[in-house]
Amino acid sequence: MMRGDDMVPFLLPPDGDGLGFRQGVVVEWNPDTAKNKIAVAGAVVEDLPIFNTSEALLITPGAVVGILTAGRTWFVLGRITIPGTPEAASALQMITTATDAVSSFIRVTSTYPDYVSAPDGLGPTVPVRIGPNRRALIILSAQMQFASDVGAAPPQYRNGRVGYRITQVSTGTVTAPPSDDRKLLMQTNGQENTLFAASLVSVASGFMFPAAGEYTVEMMYSALNLGGADAAGQIAFSSRMLAVIPL
Repeated sequence: MMRGDDMVPFLLPPDGDGLGFRQGVVVEWNPDTAKNKIAVAGAVVEDLPIFNTSEALLITPGAVVGILTAGRTWFVLGRITIPGTPEAASALQMITTATDAVSSFIRVTSTYPDYVSAPDGLGPTVPVRIGPNRRALIILSAQMQFASDVGAAPPQYRNGRVGYRITQVSTGTVTAPPSDDRKLLMQTNGQENTLFAASLVSVASGFMFPAAGEYTVEMMYSALNLGGADAAGQIAFSSRMLAVIPL
């Protein structure tokens, strides 16, 4: 009895430049490396090249895929889906976005140069799966203002900062601590309760994601108050939003 693998040579057309089309069922699919096994006409072929790398993010075992044949070379075109079904793909579904938002405000005393987690424990913090490209678009947004206690002397200088920390889930290692190189900054010598709203868009890559896999991204906070009794003052942060889009 012939094994499925033994039948693969019989599926291959004679050498030539003609294009053809086949249909297969995914047996195994690694979302991090795209290594694959696909059943075609009773045979299992391994590690076919991928024609559409964006579609590769959505392929799972059991999916029906189209295969383009060019002579003796085969390419996975992507999933075959029926319009109106949950499996039907769209450009938006190919982008996995992890988001978290908190409307309540927190107050942080002078901590600079250290960044601290949100005192209310609400982050925001998002889990995200990073693919083999090891890159992600990170978007931060927050409102910041200075708030001093009653009787505090007028501050001479203060600022508030918002950054982010990346942690690899499998090891618990902080791969990217918060940094002044990628931050939101409120800086003023003005009056109390001056309100700032700002957003930051940055690309995290390289050492920040040392390997494909699961990570968490957390918003972090820092405050600096100088002058007189200004130590009584705090920086208030509100309308906090974090979004992470793997690339």
